[in-house]
Amino acid sequence: MVSTKVGIFDSGSGGLTVLASLRQTMPHHDYLYVEDAGFAPYGSHSTSVITDRCVKITDYLCQQGVTALVVACNTATVTAIHILRERFAHMSFVGIEPAVKPAYDITRNGKVAVLATPITIGSPRLQQLIELWGAGKETSLFPSASLAQLIDQPSAMLELQQELDRIAEQVKQSQADVLVLACTHYPHVKDSLQQRLPEVNIIEPSLGVAKRLSSILPIRQHVDTRLMGSVSYFTTGKMRQLGRYPCAPREIDI
Repeated sequence: MVSTKVGIFDSGSGGLTVLASLRQTMPHHDYLYVEDAGFAPYGSHSTSVITDRCVKITDYLCQQGVTALVVACNTATVTAIHILRERFAHMSFVGIEPAVKPAYDITRNGKVAVLATPITIGSPRLQQLIELWGAGKETSLFPSASLAQLIDQPSAMLELQQELDRIAEQVKQSQADVLVLACTHYPHVKDSLQQRLPEVNIIEPSLGVAKRLSSILPIRQHVDTRLMGSVSYFTTGKMRQLGRYPCAPREIDI
């Protein structure tokens, strides 16, 4: 039986939310997940460093036989996915983009909030999406330089709660009725944000990514889609949220 090897990477455990959606939608594929813990979080690095990491990880996954790759990080997507597509033209890529279009589709009062890292907030791609889909809507952009890192840091629970309080207050003041979580780490605290913002519809892109990947993968005639594929986990450094993994990831030097 021939199955497709799909690579996924993020700087931390955020991409696990994407992996969960992929396995729910396409359980028969084999998945290789890389947490670039040695360089987490990506939002704290320059664009050149982020691009270099994305290229090295993609090259590693390519050597492992991966033919499709999900860049499970908004910051990495807006920074480097166009370069990856140029350098690895034989591979299929799916990135993570802020889910602003569905947010604009469901808002009742025309006010949408976007929560992301500073790099994503300042990216030309986000501005393009807002201009493309947000005509006549009011969009509030809320950068957080620390939230992704706090989510991956179990010892920082107090600081995490304080940051969530700060974000929730900003969203309330904006009067947005839809909040876009534009970082794959953020679904880990979606429930906590929902408790603080019970009247706000909170959305994230993982299911959309799964649908997109499913649409571009070749149809394999000899794959039994009832069977579960394998999942392999890798890390490039000391991990802070080992408990989110079903088994200890293998450490690799990239």
